[in-house]
Amino acid sequence: MDNQLVPWFILVPRTNHTELIDLSIDDQQAVLKEINQIAEFVRTEFEIDKLNIGAIGNIVRQLHIHIIGRSETDYCWPNVVWGASNKQPYTPTQVDTLRNQLERHLRS
Repeated sequence: MDNQLVPWFILVPRTNHTELIDLSIDDQQAVLKEINQIAEFVRTEFEIDKLNIGAIGNIVRQLHIHIIGRSETDYCWPNVVWGASNKQPYTPTQVDTLRNQLERHLRS
């Protein structure tokens, strides 16, 4: 999500299925591995107190998983981030930096 107030990544598996349970066991395990990789990145690169991971897509039915780092000092703690109105978009330079950091993390 384009909001630097909370580290929030969305993983979108390449599939036509809309539910995790419809994926083959091998594909489920591959998605879980990717979730873990991104969650570990969030944990190591951001100051967080809690990881929130969820696949709740009522509006956008395409299978996608939210990986969100939460902190007791973030703008909507302890409430959910969905629908919270505060937003501070990333600059293009920040997006490039974050992308490079994530790519390095995934290669390691």
